[in-house]
Amino acid sequence: MKPLLKPALSGALICCLFSSCLKYAKPDVGPVTFNSPGMAFDFNKVNNERFDGCTYYQVPSNGPATHFRINGYSSSTGHTLRIDIFDVNKAFKVGDTFSITTSADTTKNNMSYNYNPVNGQVFGSSLASPKGDLTITEATSDHIKGTFTAWLYDVTDLRGIYVIYDIENGTFYAKYDDPSKK
Repeated sequence: MKPLLKPALSGALICCLFSSCLKYAKPDVGPVTFNSPGMAFDFNKVNNERFDGCTYYQVPSNGPATHFRINGYSSSTGHTLRIDIFDVNKAFKVGDTFSITTSADTTKNNMSYNYNPVNGQVFGSSLASPKGDLTITEATSDHIKGTFTAWLYDVTDLRGIYVIYDIENGTFYAKYDDPSKK
């Protein structure tokens, strides 16, 4: 019986190692190239989200800053990701970059995220622990395309201690949507 113990334990160990590697394999999602409005991203190294719609528009503002909002959404799950960008020169250009900063000053190239994966739950960027970038890769009069990354926290985590969503390989194609024409 003892001679069978070593091969059996070795086999069990190999099976455990193999299955643990499979469990944490990164999905083959991003970056995704879109030819129509949409958004996709990987999160927490093992999951991904893909939205079948994405729009952007200028948010009315009384202050000096220009405020644009990019909305990604899934018609099948109801999940949404909102990206707010401040201090844009009214027109996006290829190569424009925006980052989350430690300041709430909306007169600088600043941005924020809000992700709603389940109705009622909201996760967002943190001024206390900012991490997030967005780059415009294509810009026309009716749409923009770009890439993004972010760390998102529960909105009650004001100090930004516990990262809930580590977003990587984010891509989007957002069609311009003028709310004033509705």
